[in-house]
Amino acid sequence: MNRAVTITLVEADYVAANRLHLLNQYKGRGPVAVLCVLIASYILVLAASFAELALPEMLNLLIPALLLWLLGARWLNYLWFVPRATRRLFRQQKTLHRPMSYSWSQAGLKVSSENGEWLFAWADYLELAENGTIMLVYEGPRLFQMLPKRFFTSEQLADLRRHAGKLAA
Repeated sequence: MNRAVTITLVEADYVAANRLHLLNQYKGRGPVAVLCVLIASYILVLAASFAELALPEMLNLLIPALLLWLLGARWLNYLWFVPRATRRLFRQQKTLHRPMSYSWSQAGLKVSSENGEWLFAWADYLELAENGTIMLVYEGPRLFQMLPKRFFTSEQLADLRRHAGKLAA
């Protein structure tokens, strides 16, 4: 099996990677806890209104407004702000436009470009995230390598996942 691919990112890859990263951020403990607290508070406000308990009018307005704001902000961020910002950043960052060669083995993920060559041990990565179009291999909480799936065969993706199963998390 060929364990090497050469990737040249396009703007859509960078947008897909940053959208996936944003979704991973939304799954963190803090954002999920805030959302759960707001949903629970909203349910309590609804229950109080059905039980005809008198709550301060401020709570009746504030809790639903916060919940709608949080969900709306996330939706707007995902659909509009992140794609717009990442398109601009992609145009500005010239290193993203150059071909990168990736190869993998038991030792780790090797990245080569005209600027140099790096070998990252699997244990140095924190996590692997993927969706239908892209795979992200995280070196840190906000630092990842983007591997668009269109450059890989299904066998290569399966092999890469097997090797990435050795991640340090």
